Amino acid sequence: MARVNFPFWLASEVAAATVGAGAITDTELNTDAVTTVKILAANVTHAKLADDAVETHNIKDANVTLAKLATGVTPSHVIKYAGTITWTGSGSSLDTAITGVAATDKVSCTFRVVPGQAAYIVSAIPSTGHLVITLSAANTGNDAQIDYIVIRAAA
Repeated sequence: MARVNFPFWLASEVAAATVGAGAITDTELNTDAVTTVKILAANVTHAKLADDAVETHNIKDANVTLAKLATGVTPSHVIKYAGTITWTGSGSSLDTAITGVAATDKVSCTFRVVPGQAAYIVSAIPSTGHLVITLSAANTGNDAQIDYIVIRAAA
């Protein structure tokens, strides 16, 4: 019986072969057939990427940092802390410990619950680890609640 030679190649021959442009179609590729490990970095160019090639779900957590933002979208300040202070001590001034607050931070305050005494917020002054809020009149009923946000320059 005569031996028939079939047009098959050894795996080592296939691995070493090169394929011309357009020779492999989408239907010939498996979903996971080509991984990023198999793509030469120099072959990925801006011209080869679509405008929408990188989507939000493809970005790893914590990989977008302030340093990586374009100048046009970089914020000048960021909110670092926020909360509600319930007035205590019956006075017109209240020093509240807020871990992490710096003297250089900016603070904005507003009443969540207005005090029984007619008063308004005179000042909100940050210092290291503290926020001192002063009212125009003593809050003897200790019924005021003040919302605050602490804003820090983006660096």
